[in-house]
Amino acid sequence: MRTAIYPGSFDPVTYGHIDIIKRSAKMVDKLIIGVLSNSSKTPLFSVEERVNMLKEVTKDIPNVEVTSFAGLLIDFADACNAKIIVRGLRAVTDFEYELQWAQANRAVRPHLDTLFLVTNVEYSYLSSSAVRELARYHGDVSLFVPPYVEQKLDEKLDSKENEHEQLIDEIEEYVEGCKPAPFSQSKIIVQKEQLYELLTELRLKTPDEIKRYQKIIAQKDKIISDAQAQAEQMIEETTNYANALVEEHEIMLKAYEKAEQTINAANAQAEEIVAAANQNAEEMRMSALSYTQSLIVNIQDVVQRSLDIAKTNSEGLINGLSENLNILVSNNEALVSQLNDKQPAAAEELPAIDDEEDTVADMTGHDEAAEEEDDKTEDQKQPVPEETKEEVIEEEDEEEIDDDEYDDDDYDDID
Repeated sequence: MRTAIYPGSFDPVTYGHIDIIKRSAKMVDKLIIGVLSNSSKTPLFSVEERVNMLKEVTKDIPNVEVTSFAGLLIDFADACNAKIIVRGLRAVTDFEYELQWAQANRAVRPHLDTLFLVTNVEYSYLSSSAVRELARYHGDVSLFVPPYVEQKLDEKLDSKENEHEQLIDEIEEYVEGCKPAPFSQSKIIVQKEQLYELLTELRLKTPDEIKRYQKIIAQKDKIISDAQAQAEQMIEETTNYANALVEEHEIMLKAYEKAEQTINAANAQAEEIVAAANQNAEEMRMSALSYTQSLIVNIQDVVQRSLDIAKTNSEGLINGLSENLNILVSNNEALVSQLNDKQPAAAEELPAIDDEEDTVADMTGHDEAAEEEDDKTEDQKQPVPEETKEEVIEEEDEEEIDDDEYDDDDYDDID
């Protein structure tokens, strides 16, 4: 549960206090209003009267409690198990004062935070002392305090006036009742203790404002001179501050101008960089296209040379098969001749191979003469690279070696 305390004297409570109470009560689960009991001051209302007034004006706010305290605020916060102190700010002077106390409280109680709420503009000028002063001279305070508080103010001030008049009457009666001094008509004999008691009571019941005004009247010359000195100092500080603002304004104008120039230069440089990048990209694209075209031409050459090599290899294979076939034909003729000598009837049944070239053409499906003519024409159209020639020669040599091995085997079989 988030618990906060809202301390103050509330002598009396005003609409400004109530505004802070309502707003802070919405931020926490429980808000405790602490009425300060300060023996060094003589308030208009007693602690009990202020507590009762606060209870009356906050009775419609369910999470608000009202109590009194004396001593240190941080001890009151610990007693309430509160982690937040709520303070209202009316002006910059309030902030400076409250900030010092907030930092001091934070140093002593690190877990204790101060929540500053800016007073509503409608009540920014309002204070309890102003309400008391206005009410003392029978001014209308209905705009500043609730009706209940206004009624209590009227009752309290009337009773205060009666008390002062009663004390004055008692002093007058006491003076008249004193015995005259011997041999004097203007002097009387008084009891010192009794007179001091009456004067002390009158002094205690005299409002603080009247006491302050009396001091002001007694020291009016000094106060006026001090005020004039402070006014001159404020004028000087204001003049210096205004001059500083003017200089700062000029510096800002120069800074804006310099920034605009920098931005323009940066934009121009960026445009140049983009243009150069586009040009480089176009050059790279054209180079890539040229390189790709050269690769395609090289690949075409390689494919053409591969086709030529394949054709040459296939021709070598056909030639080797033709030679082997010729050998088989000659061997067959020799066998037929031998068989004819021994068995004439059996020789008639054996098929004779008459045309070697036709048989090779039928078996391979190629016309050697036509292909040789085409090869010559193709060789004339496109020269064969030296590397390709060397490869073809090497492959032909290998095939001849294979054919020789094959022929030897055939001869062995025939023998």
